[in-house]
Amino acid sequence: MGSPGQRGNDNSSVRLFMEWLFVAAFVVVIVAYVGSFLLIGTWCILTDARAPIEGSHGYQAAAVAHFKAGNDNKTVEYCEKSLRSQPSGHIKFDRGKSHYLLAEVYLKAGNDEQAMHNLKRAAVYQPREGYIYNRISRIMVKHGEYENAEKLIKVALALQPEEKEHLDVLAWLLRRRGAA
Repeated sequence: MGSPGQRGNDNSSVRLFMEWLFVAAFVVVIVAYVGSFLLIGTWCILTDARAPIEGSHGYQAAAVAHFKAGNDNKTVEYCEKSLRSQPSGHIKFDRGKSHYLLAEVYLKAGNDEQAMHNLKRAAVYQPREGYIYNRISRIMVKHGEYENAEKLIKVALALQPEEKEHLDVLAWLLRRRGAA
């Protein structure tokens, strides 16, 4: 049997091993969770299949993957499926993200009206996301609505004061208003 000093070392070794084991298990769970969404989306693109998970998360993962790949028609299809599959009380973040992705596709296509509709819906579901107000204000500036655009970009700055893009949009807005 060892001395009392050795027992303390054994306990600290066990405690260190248990802490390491807990951290490793946590990392594995997080990687598996994030990886599953990436795999689902990639699988859907490669096989052009329906999302294997029925419901909003699978469809949304596919929509994000198609958006990143530049497949606008598929992005719209899976965003709409995601929105249709979500019950009315579903997670607001999912609905907001689907509407934001739809808005990005419509902006790229030059359809400001549909983009604005989806951005307003996204803001309802995610009212604390400054990037949504940033996008809305850009469309308003484009259509000469400088006063309302300035109010919204200031909301974005209040929500995310460290975001340089919001300051850039405010400067752009003020230059445009001065030139008008």
